[in-house]
Amino acid sequence: MDFQTILAAPVSNEEIRWALFDIGDERAPGPDGFTASFFKANWDTVREDVVRAVREFYTTGRLLRQLNHTIIALIPKTDRDPGVGDFRPIGCANVVYKIITKILAKRMEVLLHTFIDRSQGAFVCGRNLVDDLFLAQEIVRGYNVTRTFARCMVMVENIKEPKRVHLEKSHKGFILKNIKI
Repeated sequence: MDFQTILAAPVSNEEIRWALFDIGDERAPGPDGFTASFFKANWDTVREDVVRAVREFYTTGRLLRQLNHTIIALIPKTDRDPGVGDFRPIGCANVVYKIITKILAKRMEVLLHTFIDRSQGAFVCGRNLVDDLFLAQEIVRGYNVTRTFARCMVMVENIKEPKRVHLEKSHKGFILKNIKI
């Protein structure tokens, strides 16, 4: 099967229902104020309209402008004077939009192995970020072994607040610390 066939296949009522009921009840509401729990509780009443809206997207490739709105709310993580990194962004997308994206994501799951390299260690089913940590640990363990060639080790730290790059003098050269990427 090719990508087009999988991604653009007609959507079944079961797929739409699964996508809705897979959305957590405590997720943020859309710009219209409705949450997934509202749609779940009133499924018998709203089913026909939701199914029609989702199918229209998959048939025409177009989404009603009112459904394609998302509000990004910045929620402070702390009570003190917040800096840029002290906010958590919350995306408030419409529930029908969430249903459409869930169906697309589920369909793309089958295709991911063709897009993602085998060396990718995280965010892929069956692969684990911890495996990369174990590999790095093994490499570092052998770093102090005396060798005849020069080598370098760089520690990259994923941080939210900027830090300065520090060079420390060691007996074998300079060591980079606290690099912001």
